[in-house]
Amino acid sequence: MTASEHFIPYEEPPQLCEACGDVAEILESVYMGFGRDPEGRYVRHFQQLCQDCRFSCANCDEWYPNSNMFTAETNSREYCEDCYYELFFRCERCDVEERTRYQHTSDYRDGSFCGECISSIEEEYGEDDYDFGGGRESSVVRSYTTRLGSVFRHWDAEVNECVTTIRGRRDIPYLGFELETNMREGASWSDRENGAIALRDASPQNYLIMKEDGSISGFEIVTEPCDYRTHLEMFPWQMLRTLANDYSMTSWRGAGAGLHVHISKKSFGKLHLGAFLQFHDKNIDELIKLAGRESSYSKFGRTVRGWGADIKMDRVKQALGKEANDDRYVAVNLQNTATVELRYFRGSLKPETVKGVLEFTHSLWLYTKSVKFTSLESHKNILWPAYRSWLFDQPEFTHAHNLVTTRGL
Repeated sequence: MTASEHFIPYEEPPQLCEACGDVAEILESVYMGFGRDPEGRYVRHFQQLCQDCRFSCANCDEWYPNSNMFTAETNSREYCEDCYYELFFRCERCDVEERTRYQHTSDYRDGSFCGECISSIEEEYGEDDYDFGGGRESSVVRSYTTRLGSVFRHWDAEVNECVTTIRGRRDIPYLGFELETNMREGASWSDRENGAIALRDASPQNYLIMKEDGSISGFEIVTEPCDYRTHLEMFPWQMLRTLANDYSMTSWRGAGAGLHVHISKKSFGKLHLGAFLQFHDKNIDELIKLAGRESSYSKFGRTVRGWGADIKMDRVKQALGKEANDDRYVAVNLQNTATVELRYFRGSLKPETVKGVLEFTHSLWLYTKSVKFTSLESHKNILWPAYRSWLFDQPEFTHAHNLVTTRGL
């Protein structure tokens, strides 16, 4: 037997789709988001996918996995998440898909609405404040003017428990959040009342209260000032799903509601507050996408509408504490005496989303305090890609990582 008879020709191994594992003649490299490399660093992650496991966005023509496919009801075409929400929106009241050029907002309700629903909202709420209770007095939901006490809580890592103080520390950004809720169509006043009672009974004493708000049909959940870690430990997170499942409540979906986060003002130095404000001015598109809404109650940008004229806010004076915003309905509200208020997040009864917002707020406070922005070499640090890269190097902010990722940032 000759050597040639022992020769076995080399055959290329079959190409396998990394999603389904099937043999495919043609594979396409598809961006899947961020993943970790062997050293634990976050890197862009790609997979080789067959034609059954991928699609091409009808707007940007890029390839995406089928899990990122959004099919528009308007034209039955397939879009990636970013392009779909750039071109279309769903009315917060009737849940009908419309093109964004037909999007309307209201002074009475947060959210985006179609033309038919915006007309009915203006008729319903234009004359009087919304009174879901029909004049009945709640036994647990307090007046809008009610204020919590002045107790501050932070997590002590050495003893692994919460520490309470009367005077907050300057080196800790104490966060207090306000989560607005609404009632689903067909819900009763007793659903709202019983939901508030259940939340009160599940919460630590003197940690939160429920308050009336004329712009919503549910109630506003208001917490004491705590550092973000204490909120993660103390808030009865399972109750958010209970309110949704058992008491016919919602937050953003169907009616629109906000999530406002207050940061203790004395935790900011002058340069720190200036950097914090500048970050919001430089990354408006990313922050709107992260927030999940763009609302007249939380306007971005340095220019606000005054009495008959536009007013440009002076960020230097604001950072020095010599001036506050003329309009409180801005993304970063400085009018409060003791807090810097972030007003731009949409509400949610998903625990993961609210946790992500709290972690994002704390991480942005930390980032703008620790990173230099003043030199020519470091001017890019104020932009979103630099912050994002820094964020994903901080392993403790897992909920913020998930929020940023799921919002396509």
